[in-house]
Amino acid sequence: MNRQRIILLIVIVLLFFGMSGYMIWHITTQAHDTFTSGAPPQAIANVILPKQLPPSQLHPPALLTTDNVRYGGPTSTMSVIEYGDYQCDACKTMAPILNRVIATYHGDVRFVWHDFPITTNHPQALNAAIFAYCAGKQGKYWEAHDELLAAPKLNKLTYTSIAENLQLNIGQLSGCRADPSISAGITHEINQARGDGFSRAPTIFVGTEAFIGAITEKKLRSAINAFLES
Repeated sequence: MNRQRIILLIVIVLLFFGMSGYMIWHITTQAHDTFTSGAPPQAIANVILPKQLPPSQLHPPALLTTDNVRYGGPTSTMSVIEYGDYQCDACKTMAPILNRVIATYHGDVRFVWHDFPITTNHPQALNAAIFAYCAGKQGKYWEAHDELLAAPKLNKLTYTSIAENLQLNIGQLSGCRADPSISAGITHEINQARGDGFSRAPTIFVGTEAFIGAITEKKLRSAINAFLES
């Protein structure tokens, strides 16, 4: 093979790889542009990472037989529902207010608690929710709930002290807390709430009206009375 043919062959090979590279780059770039600017990816992003909704656009969840209910039951006229976090200062502030006010309605108003630990800011919040759930397995859910919210800090000593105060079976409690399905269930509820637009604790529904953050005793009672009278 003479020199001219070798040079021609090299040029053809270089042109081939050059054109192939350009085609691959063009197709990849076009696909990327279509993905980032098209409607389907944006719709998917909105489902996975919903925008935080203002209170007026939030809706209370349907009541379930598995809900943690206090002060009332199926025959109650209305619900006060809190999405709360045991390490949240505003939730701790609301706890005695909610207990004091709702108890005066003698069962006409039920209180429902949903775990909504903000784990990015409160590293013990999920542990506390698991502890309360497991205490509930021994019939002491609300007692544990109250003590967790009243505790100045949450740590191993706090859990040990509450377990002793409530005379919980430590073996059963430890086994329950170590069960990965418990944390998975609570995490699933958190993800559902976030998917519905919830972003802060406490988020409190009085009937169908949503409040974000702590509210005064007067405002809580006024909102309950307005719903009962409507």
